[in-house]
Amino acid sequence: MAEENYTKVDRDDEDGEERGKVVILHGFSPAQLHAVVEAYRKNAKLPQDVAFATVTPESGRRRLRDVVRELRADARAAAKRRASRSAAPSS
Repeated sequence: MAEENYTKVDRDDEDGEERGKVVILHGFSPAQLHAVVEAYRKNAKLPQDVAFATVTPESGRRRLRDVVRELRADARAAAKRRASRSAAPSS
């Protein structure tokens, strides 16, 4: 897919949260989940600011909006950790 098919990160009208790309997978084995995410991450033409998740018994009972918000927050925290590790001077 062409990069122009993706929207830039902007603010959500409802609550001011940043919009983010979320992929929720269901019914896959752990090995299949790993293979899907690995294949996606290896494709540099795809946006890499995507949060992946699988449906769990708890998340399956929650409102999708709440699950997506939590996934976005987790993805932002992980991105900050990766950025701080890459910015840290090597010893």
